[in-house]
Amino acid sequence: MPKIQFYHLKYFSFLIYFLFLNFGGRMALNGTAFFVLVCIIGFFAEGYNSFKKFNKLLLITIFFYVLHIFSAFLSEHQPEALFDLEVKLPFLILPLIFGFEKPNSKVVLDHILSLYSVATLVAAIVLLLRAILIKISGNNFPTYSPFSPHLHVTYLAAYMTINLIINIFLINKTHNKKLKYLYSFSAIITLPIIWATQSKAGILIYFIVVLIVALRYTFNWNKIIAVSIMTFMLLSAYWIIGTNYRFQAMIKSVKNYQQYLKGSQQNVESTAERIMTWDASIQLIKQNFWLGLGNGDVRIELKKKYEILGYTEPARLKLNAHNQYLESILYVGIFGFVSLLAIMFVPFSSQSNRKSLIFSLFILTFCLHFLFESMLNTQAGVVYFVFFYALIISYNSNNIQNHDA
Repeated sequence: MPKIQFYHLKYFSFLIYFLFLNFGGRMALNGTAFFVLVCIIGFFAEGYNSFKKFNKLLLITIFFYVLHIFSAFLSEHQPEALFDLEVKLPFLILPLIFGFEKPNSKVVLDHILSLYSVATLVAAIVLLLRAILIKISGNNFPTYSPFSPHLHVTYLAAYMTINLIINIFLINKTHNKKLKYLYSFSAIITLPIIWATQSKAGILIYFIVVLIVALRYTFNWNKIIAVSIMTFMLLSAYWIIGTNYRFQAMIKSVKNYQQYLKGSQQNVESTAERIMTWDASIQLIKQNFWLGLGNGDVRIELKKKYEILGYTEPARLKLNAHNQYLESILYVGIFGFVSLLAIMFVPFSSQSNRKSLIFSLFILTFCLHFLFESMLNTQAGVVYFVFFYALIISYNSNNIQNHDA
């Protein structure tokens, strides 16, 4: 296959991957499989790096996966353990793909990010049009889970936050007015999507990132614009939080958390459920600190602990820890927690990663989301996180440094 045609195929695989990712479920799985297939074909068509040139920072994610393989041997419930290894397989495959990709085979990073902007814009428009049609048909405008039936709204909120970061970067980078308008539209549309998700964590993290981005970029342009943007975003945050019944329920849950820990409440709100899952997880961690429970046994042992503690709703729903840091300790002990921290922070030992605002905000976004969701235990979290993590790290220092000024 001629090189120019294969480049087009690689760009197309990125576009399909990004587009399908935003809809979750089977579409996301198919998009990932197509992308991986194209990359494997690329190794045969264009060759691949030797291990000597492999970016060693990517070995951290592979080590994280190897820990879970060992954890599977400790598990009594092998089907569950194997399923977890299947979900986490991108921790092995994607770093290998990006790490062994030859420098002259890489497509331009800015172009990849532009494709993500366009794909996310298309997905956002589709979701909003679907919601509008539901409203026109005489039903309520769908929010929360009904708004995104195949992708958990917290994950969708995280995707939109990353899309905002990428678009602000692209707006700052390009001199093409038409592209600036396109990226601006893709950035602005994240706001109604964030509102429609009704995700408490997603909304809070989104506005934290917005303020950081505003301080970083807009003061370099115009102070009046900077103040205007931050004022608008703060007012938007105030309105969204004030009109979101889930925030009011969250505040009530936090105030009454001791009652929930006594197991005295029924039909509890999601924040109360998290308080109970965190409590049960911490109690299990105290008993299995060093090696964890095994990746196949965590869900079952958590359910038993919920029942012992009288946490009816978490037991009925078979909830996970809803905290990636706690979940990693439950799965593979303290070594899982340390390896997770290494994934997040060791790359900053590289000067190019320290100077990369996109990478810094990407890590910040997921560090915060990990406090409220076990995102690396689901396909939607793993394929997204590992893809962008490996993508940014694998690009050479000059590429990232020059583009992330």
